[in-house]
Amino acid sequence: MTIEKQRKLIHDIANNLSVVDSNLTLVIRSLTKNHPHLSQEIDRLKKVSENSGVAINALRELRTIIAESSPT
Repeated sequence: MTIEKQRKLIHDIANNLSVVDSNLTLVIRSLTKNHPHLSQEIDRLKKVSENSGVAINALRELRTIIAESSPT
C-alpha cells in the first residue's frame, strides 16, 4: 500500500469516526434533556464519546507521522 493510500485510509476512518462522534453527541444531548432517568446509559455514552475522540486524535497523529516520514 502506498503512503498516499495509507493516508487516505486513515483520513477516511477518522472522518467516519467524527461522524459517529457527532451523532453520538446529539443522542447524548437528547437523552439528557428528555430522559434524565437514563443517567447510567448517558454516562456510558459519554465514555464512548471520549474514547472515540481519543481514537480520532490518534488517527490524525498517525496520519501526520506518516506524512512526515514519507520521502518528498
